Amino acid sequence: MSAKPRIIYFDIRGRAEAIRLMFEELGVAYDEQRLRSSAQWRAMKPQTPFGALPIYEEGDLRFAQTQAIYRHIARTRDLYGRDERERVECDVGAEAVNEAIETLWRFFWEPDYKDKLEAFAGGPLAETLLDLERWFTRSSRAPTYWVGNALTYVDFVAYRYLDEVDALFPASLAARPALLAFHRAFQARPGIAAYLASGRRPAVFGICIDGLKLDPRLARD
Repeated sequence: MSAKPRIIYFDIRGRAEAIRLMFEELGVAYDEQRLRSSAQWRAMKPQTPFGALPIYEEGDLRFAQTQAIYRHIARTRDLYGRDERERVECDVGAEAVNEAIETLWRFFWEPDYKDKLEAFAGGPLAETLLDLERWFTRSSRAPTYWVGNALTYVDFVAYRYLDEVDALFPASLAARPALLAFHRAFQARPGIAAYLASGRRPAVFGICIDGLKLDPRLARD
């Protein structure tokens, strides 16, 4: 295997987007194998350890499980805090955001989700964003990062989620000013801004009950 990191995933943002964002911010060259058809996935699935993607390759490593991939990158590229307290906070923050992501995408798999958008935004989504904002602003100072005074992998995972909310429920994110400020500041970072403008970013957030969930902001641009 090449020493250059390689991501094997579908041609969507999804679980691989935080990986891409980390490498783009750090200026790390990486390769991708993006599956673009169900036939490609059917052929590959039996070769995967757990019947799921992403799979990550680097040097003599080849492994699955999204959170393991995030944490490997964080450990090896100084994105895991300065000490054990910050590493614990990284894991707490990442798990909280991952639960929020699961809540969002479970909603999009409900058969009648289009009839319940307002109720979801005003209920489960609003509660989740409030909880996340309380944790993000847990110190007395105005926060820049989710943990400590430097980037950690949580910032990338959080941006991935908040960017989905910004696209799909913009009023909900606007109602949480600290989260909105983080989202805007993060995407203005030079490496991230260059990636967002590059045309290399997938247009699809993920897959829901009625098919591909495209980023609706692209149609408005």
